[in-house]
Amino acid sequence: MIGLLLVAGLTAAAPSPRPVAAAQASSPDRLQRTIAIDPSTPITIDITEGAVDITGTTGHDLVVDMVRRVGRGKDRSRLPMQIEGTAAGVHISAVQTDEGKDPDLQTVVKIQAPPQARFTSIQVFEGQIHLQNLHGVVTADIMRGPIVGTGVSGTLRLVGHVGDVTLTDARLTDGGLLRLRTFNGNVTLGLAESPPNARVLAVTFRGALTSTLPLHFKDKFGPRFGEASIGRGQPLISIDVVYGDIRITVPH
Repeated sequence: MIGLLLVAGLTAAAPSPRPVAAAQASSPDRLQRTIAIDPSTPITIDITEGAVDITGTTGHDLVVDMVRRVGRGKDRSRLPMQIEGTAAGVHISAVQTDEGKDPDLQTVVKIQAPPQARFTSIQVFEGQIHLQNLHGVVTADIMRGPIVGTGVSGTLRLVGHVGDVTLTDARLTDGGLLRLRTFNGNVTLGLAESPPNARVLAVTFRGALTSTLPLHFKDKFGPRFGEASIGRGQPLISIDVVYGDIRITVPH
């Protein structure tokens, strides 16, 4: 479970994440930049509180729009924003100083990117991540809050700690991967079509497992486990949950 059981202080009764709009009487600041990238350019994102919204669009540029929202009486210098493009890649950050976790210091990051872009690391402490029409590489981790994806495919590694992971209209492509994990939350995978080739492994330690994609179930004792080998038995769908349900759906 790649260390999900090592998350300190998280239990089945952990409180729900605060909404992204928690900052009161916000005073927005904006940072915008357009960067030319190629399909191999690694892109990393690191924010403390807020939202990351990425949409795959036509074109070859990365268009980044960051909005800082600072609550009344808060020091905006505690939330520096940065968009850095170098030969090594693109780094986007809005990390609170001194390891702060103040919900009144938030950033909303909206990105338009080529669908095949490589988001090699997206890190959010609390808020939400939304992905749409991306077909390259996405590796994302959020400590508190949901991950939502629509119309995605490619190589996706999505990890939540307290919050749901939900994909709709997703596709499993040759050479791709769908790895979905959360510690305390539900995982819902809605596939756009039944894959002709796949290896499916799904396990929840404290929850229910349902699937309209035919699986072989082991659910009488202990963890609920489902698996299937379809066609060539690859690529892989891997789903792991500690506290929460797993639901897999395919069109009839």
